[in-house]
Amino acid sequence: MNVYDVNAYYNPQNNEIVFPAGILQEPFYSISASPAENYGGIGTVIAHEITHAFDTVGGKYDEMGNAKNWWTEDDYRNFKERTKRVQEFYDGLEIVAGIESDGELTLFENIADLGAMSCCLEVLSQYENPDYQAFFKSNAVIWRQTLTREMADYFSNVDVHSNSKIRVNRTVVNFDEFSETFGINETDGMYVPPEERVGVW
Repeated sequence: MNVYDVNAYYNPQNNEIVFPAGILQEPFYSISASPAENYGGIGTVIAHEITHAFDTVGGKYDEMGNAKNWWTEDDYRNFKERTKRVQEFYDGLEIVAGIESDGELTLFENIADLGAMSCCLEVLSQYENPDYQAFFKSNAVIWRQTLTREMADYFSNVDVHSNSKIRVNRTVVNFDEFSETFGINETDGMYVPPEERVGVW
């Protein structure tokens, strides 16, 4: 990866996360941004990459980067049950007319998005009067995207990340902080009953 790339990754063999200079700037991070904005931006990206150490791929390696089954039977069974729910939650959603999301293809990235959101919301909650609205808006901004129908179709078959709209909207609906901040209730399209919400970590 080049220093100017706007990207980041987790490498399970080295148990490392890598962030080039290209991503350490607006809209992901700014020294003049509020803590809420930076947590919604680069904070969720960092937490996303760390969460990959505990997803369906990274969870097959130990802390030294060796392929190893370190799960207890109960933990792994619970993990598989939760990941199955995540897969179903993100599957079959309309990207554009006639093109749907593939919850199996995007599973480990969706796990990381959910884990990142949970982690950063927990940290932000420790601030006095946390600005959840700024947090969620910042998170939406970093994933904004415009695609032609052809590109949307192509990415729906090869990209392990959910389509940007799904990546943002389908993740935030699992958190009380989102519903409470934006006044989401049973009559709204983005309302998901608490018992139907998903998450792994």
